[in-house]
Amino acid sequence: MGGEQEQDQYALITGFEPRTKAIPPGSLFLATFSASNFLIQQSSVPLTIMSFFMPKGIKPIYPLPHVSNTPEIPVEYVPVLNIVPALHQTTITNDVAAPRSYKYFFHVGVGNRDGVKVETIAHRTGYYKPDNQNFIPPGGNVVGYEDHQNLYQTKIDVEALVKHFKTKTSKDGIALSRDAGRYLCEFIYYVSMAEGYKTDDKVVLFVHVPPEGEPYSIEESREIIQEIITWVVTHY
Repeated sequence: MGGEQEQDQYALITGFEPRTKAIPPGSLFLATFSASNFLIQQSSVPLTIMSFFMPKGIKPIYPLPHVSNTPEIPVEYVPVLNIVPALHQTTITNDVAAPRSYKYFFHVGVGNRDGVKVETIAHRTGYYKPDNQNFIPPGGNVVGYEDHQNLYQTKIDVEALVKHFKTKTSKDGIALSRDAGRYLCEFIYYVSMAEGYKTDDKVVLFVHVPPEGEPYSIEESREIIQEIITWVVTHY
């Protein structure tokens, strides 16, 4: 935690496609970002944010190997197992001598109506809810990660992050959560942290935003996500 960054850093934000056709795809995207990338200025160092959840026809600023034809992450277990490790291994610059990858991974999902929940932990077992293809992982486990620990916790001090919102902003419906739901949101969080902990420099966080208007508008949810990202990249 802390320490001044010496070079440009890159962050990726992901979102899921709708669970049902009744939810407009754009509403979930707008809850994160309405453009494929933007810059956060931290001192003199720009942080480039790229969104993997994009309307069809909009491409990321850099191509993503193996997943460039998938504009949304499906609400399915197997695609998460294929996509997320590839994102962690993606090289996003053309400098062969000094290839760069994403340092920050922000995963966003739509949760309950009681505000924004910043998730802290994810489990390897207990996934018995069927996905959009009615598939349940064998034994309810994260397949392929049997040799990993049963629980991962984010490197981020979520208590300090929530305290920042309570003392520095007017938004009070933001809370720490230790229960990401044992569904695709927690599943992707576990896989991403398992991949992220393979190196010392990667930072992973999952945030649940409420449905539109309950209580925040799409614009308010987007502002909250941006503030979370700004706080994280300032401190890590």
